[in-house]
Amino acid sequence: GINFYDTANIYGSGHSEILLRKTFKDKRDKIVLTTKAGYKDYGRRVQDFSESFIRKSIEASLRRLDSDYADILFLHSPPREVISSSQAYDILCKLKDEGKIRYNGISVLRTADDGLLYRKVIMTHLS
Repeated sequence: GINFYDTANIYGSGHSEILLRKTFKDKRDKIVLTTKAGYKDYGRRVQDFSESFIRKSIEASLRRLDSDYADILFLHSPPREVISSSQAYDILCKLKDEGKIRYNGISVLRTADDGLLYRKVIMTHLS
């Protein structure tokens, strides 16, 4: 009964996404599939939340997943200045409008306050 799968562009250098594609070939509509963007080099903790990198990352993930969309795209542990600037949120909204993702969020590794800050950014945009 498990239908929620979370992966990232850096897990196995994209190999986890390939495994999910192979496992769920012809069953994409029956699962919730999430991925993440933001790390260029996880080992050295190099991150990039620019629009060009996030786009490059989701497009590569979608190719590996053999899917037209991700159900959720998470920003992978963004620093507070990225969360509070709302620039990354705007990029995610564009990707949603383009049909590449259905929903967005952040994968919080630092503190719960980061998640609350992201919620505040979203609520500001919605009001």
